[in-house]
Amino acid sequence: MINICARAVLLPGLLALVVCSCTSGVNRNQTSVKVGVYYFDGWAGQNRNASNPDEIWAKDAPSHLTRRMVEEFPEREPVWVGGMISQSIMEKQIDLAADNGIEFFLFCWYWRDNNGPINPEAIQNLYLHTSMNLYLKAKNKDRIKFCLLVANHGGSEIKGSGNWEKATQFWMQYFKDPQYIKIDNKPLVVILIRKELKKMIWPECRMFQKAGITGFIHCRVWKY
Repeated sequence: MINICARAVLLPGLLALVVCSCTSGVNRNQTSVKVGVYYFDGWAGQNRNASNPDEIWAKDAPSHLTRRMVEEFPEREPVWVGGMISQSIMEKQIDLAADNGIEFFLFCWYWRDNNGPINPEAIQNLYLHTSMNLYLKAKNKDRIKFCLLVANHGGSEIKGSGNWEKATQFWMQYFKDPQYIKIDNKPLVVILIRKELKKMIWPECRMFQKAGITGFIHCRVWKY
């Protein structure tokens, strides 16, 4: 039997998820610990103020750069030139993470359309998935594994058991990737979820069995 424990911790310059797994009946000294980091793609996409002539700073800025970051912290320059994500920058980030003991990225994943049926094209083209898509194409991605952090909050909520099943079917393409992090052959999925949702409805395991997967492990992270 595999027991999972996940804890979010603050480390210098990053938010990390420490995932511990241990097998019943095995000496606790043999417990394996893996450290992963949340990856929010705030440095992709166009800033909402980019076309505003009164906001010159935003012309070539990524989506989540703010006036405050520019004006109140002018001495803080992005490590990556321009602050925008690209294939070469993603590969540098993989090397930097792997060289410093990070074993996996938890890429934020967003449902489309909010509170509605699945929209695969919108999901695939969403700018917030840019870095994950670049990771999947990276020539050095074998240095670090990945998994999904499902951002099931306002603007990206999955409603109804049918949509949860559609979401899981969509995730199968990631689960089949050899770099997707698994525990006892079960893919790890982390879900950001509202407190008032007392239970999740998951699809039957037949789709997993067909893909040679014994099921999947999910960790809930309460938003509020």
